[in-house]
Amino acid sequence: LAASHYGRSFTAVGAVKDLEVALQLTALHFRRPRFDTVAVEQLLSLIKQDKQTEQTDPSRQFALRLQELTQGDADHVRATKEEDIAAIQSRGVDGFRQLWSRLFADPGEWSWVLVGAVPDDDTLRPLLSRYLAGLRPDPSCSAWMGQGGASGGDCPGSAARRGRRVRALADGFTKTPTSAVLRRAGDSTAETQMVVRCAKGAADDLKARTLSRAIADTVCRRLQQKLRIDLGVAYSMSCEVDCDSQVVDAESRLPHASVAFSCRESSLDTCLAAVQSVISDLRTQGLSEEEVSTTLAQLKSQHHEGLLENDYWVSLLVTSVLEARSQSDDPCAASRMSLEVAGRLFSEKMNRDALWDSMTKEALSAHVGLVFPTEPTVVVTLA
Repeated sequence: LAASHYGRSFTAVGAVKDLEVALQLTALHFRRPRFDTVAVEQLLSLIKQDKQTEQTDPSRQFALRLQELTQGDADHVRATKEEDIAAIQSRGVDGFRQLWSRLFADPGEWSWVLVGAVPDDDTLRPLLSRYLAGLRPDPSCSAWMGQGGASGGDCPGSAARRGRRVRALADGFTKTPTSAVLRRAGDSTAETQMVVRCAKGAADDLKARTLSRAIADTVCRRLQQKLRIDLGVAYSMSCEVDCDSQVVDAESRLPHASVAFSCRESSLDTCLAAVQSVISDLRTQGLSEEEVSTTLAQLKSQHHEGLLENDYWVSLLVTSVLEARSQSDDPCAASRMSLEVAGRLFSEKMNRDALWDSMTKEALSAHVGLVFPTEPTVVVTLA
C-alpha cells in the first residue's frame, strides 16, 4: 500500500486461493479507517526515528543534497523538518482518519490490474462486484488476463484536479554547473553521482524512452571499458535516464540522466574527467554500428526474458493504465476510454518489432543530444 503526491496504489502477490481474502482486505481500506491513539503514536515514533537516522547517515545526506540540487525545496521532496513532525502530531486521531478517508474514498476512481493464475470469468466477476462494487466501469467489461500476481493503480491526482492533466510538481534543477562534496570520516572511497537535465522529447513516448535507455546502456558499457578495464580506477558504475512519472502529462515531464560510480578518493578527478570525455565523445561522434547491434540484442533479450515473469506483465499493464489516464480529460476517472487507450499502449509495449527496427545508428546518434544536451551540470560526491 502506498500513497504519494501523484497517486495511491495497492500491490499484492499470492496464490489464487487467496484472491478473495486479498479483495476483502482491499475493500476494507475504503471503509472507516481504524486509527486510534496507539497507532498514531507508533507512526510518530517511526517518523522521529527516521529523522534521527537521516541526520547521521552519510548516504541519506548524499541523497538529500542531490535531491536539493535537482528538485529544489518543494514540499513533496524536501527533507522532513521538526515543524513538519509537529504539524503531523497536531492532526490527532481525527485528522488521520479524515486524511485516510480522502485518500481512499471511492474505488471507482481506481484502475485495477490482475495478472496471473486468476479464476475464470464466472468466478472472478462476482468477486469483483462483491468487494469493489463502486468500481467504474463495470468490472465485467475490463478484465486483463496475463500470467501471476496482482496490482492496482489509481488516479494521478485528487478530485480537485478533475478536468485537467497532472503537471509536474517541481522543477528546481540547477541550471549552472554545481559541485558538492560531503565528507565522512574513516573512509577513502568516493561515491559520486553526475546529473544533467534531459532536453524536451527524451521521454515523451515509448520510442523516446527506449532510445534514451539504449543510450544510457551505451554510456555504461563505455565507462566499464574505460574506468574498470583500461584505467582500473572504479569499483562500480551505472548510467540511467529517469523519465519521470508516467502519471505526469508528457509535456510536463522532467527527465534527467545520471551517471554514478564509486572509486578511491585519490582517483576521483581521473574518473570525473573520464565520464566527461565519454559523454563528450558520444555527443560529437554518436554510436558505432557495433554498439547499436549490442544494445538492440540486449533490449530484445531483456524483453523476452521479462515476459516469463509476472512482475514484468504487471509493470507493463500498470504503466499503460497510468499513462492512459494522464492523457484523459478526467484523469481521476477510470473511464472506458482510458482503458481503451491503455490497451493500445500495452499492445505497443508487448509488440516492439517496429520499434526495434527503427533503432538505427542515425536515430540513436540523433537522440544523444536529447539525453545529454550538455555535459552533467550537477556533481555530488560522498567522500
